[in-house]
Amino acid sequence: MHLRTSISVLVVAYVTIIPNGPTAIYGLTIASLLQNTETPEVVRNLRMLYSADEKKRVIATQRLAATARESSDRKDEIVSGLINVLDDSTAPFSTRKASMDLLGNLKAAAATGVLTKHLTDVGGTVGFSDAHFPAIQALRKIGPPAIPGLSRALSDPDPSARRLAARALAEIGGDEARSALERALQSEADDEVKHEIQTWLRHTPSSPR
Repeated sequence: MHLRTSISVLVVAYVTIIPNGPTAIYGLTIASLLQNTETPEVVRNLRMLYSADEKKRVIATQRLAATARESSDRKDEIVSGLINVLDDSTAPFSTRKASMDLLGNLKAAAATGVLTKHLTDVGGTVGFSDAHFPAIQALRKIGPPAIPGLSRALSDPDPSARRLAARALAEIGGDEARSALERALQSEADDEVKHEIQTWLRHTPSSPR
């Protein structure tokens, strides 16, 4: 209780002294992050992911990655915090992208569910390379543990999400991914999505990449 109170005071003070910043939004965000975050350094760096300064976001992700390597408990704490960031509807795309990139680098299987929700989250950018789809990049790095969540995403009401789920499965590869795509092909009603699934099936290796 004392630790939680100390962190809360530290965070409120940190948010309050930021000039010209949207403190109300950040205050709500930090309250959410505190639900599963006990380490002051982790809280500070999660908060820094909201910075408009790219250099600060890079520093924050580097520090969080280093802290995650210290122990499984620290990694779990950071993954939980990053999931909360992605669940935050006020988070700008730069913050969401930094969070997705880090979850991929941490191979955070626990984040598969939230990442599949962000398959179509491209921040208004246009393109076809993986660089335009940070959730796909992250899920590919997570690898086979992400396949069950992506298999469920093949039934998403949004055709774009289904197409991107098929793409992510193809990029992960392996028999489990192929089986999920083959099942989806049998039940898919949208001709465009079906065509895309067929295309990705041709590019799905028999072994995980």
